Amino acid sequence: MNGSYFSALAVTLNDGGTTKLDLYTRDTNVDFAGRSDDLFPVSLPFDANQSVVHGSAHSEAEYHLSTSAFSVTVSGARPGLIDSRATTQPLIYFSVADDTAYSISGDFSADDAGSSGKAVILLSTLTDVDTSAVLFNSRQSSFGVVDESFHLGETNGNLDNELSGSATGLLLAGHRYSLLYSTTIYASNSGDPATATGSFMMTLRSRVVPDAQSSTLTLLGLPCAGLLLAFRRSGNARPA
Repeated sequence: MNGSYFSALAVTLNDGGTTKLDLYTRDTNVDFAGRSDDLFPVSLPFDANQSVVHGSAHSEAEYHLSTSAFSVTVSGARPGLIDSRATTQPLIYFSVADDTAYSISGDFSADDAGSSGKAVILLSTLTDVDTSAVLFNSRQSSFGVVDESFHLGETNGNLDNELSGSATGLLLAGHRYSLLYSTTIYASNSGDPATATGSFMMTLRSRVVPDAQSSTLTLLGLPCAGLLLAFRRSGNARPA
């Protein structure tokens, strides 16, 4: 193999806390208790689909968790009656054995059936459990905006906008981390129903290390290049 490569990552799930993949939905036409569903993955890789239904409210999520990326795809719907909602809230705990570069991206979009927009919330937070440092925090929320759409790292909410840290950075070897991605559509007062979709991705990549074969050839090539240069110089020398 020539050039450079990315070394294999050592990522341990549930280090620093218990990973909980949580869905919650509520149709207040049925009751105010709502219904939730939780998954507790124990190791990587983890791939699963999750769904919870309460009356005409529902939330769905698809997870692909591996040592190279955590990805989540979500969808949901709520009726228009007051206090109805659909929420997705996975909280992932993990550690890395080597310094690891991360990159976070995500979005969430509501589709309102009529002319009344209700509450829409998108949140993601990455925290170093060992130091309590928040490496990245992005929260946007709006009320009354029809067909609201958010992207992590922006500040487009008309209610809340929190943005700190960086969506790209370095995770330290031996440290434990928590990662939250949360989405909600919520009828804080009665109006039209709504649906929503969203996605989240956190990629993990180790530092670039040189390919051993390429490095060896480079080192061997240095003295050869020197000998060739000396030969050319001696061949071009004029006799006295």
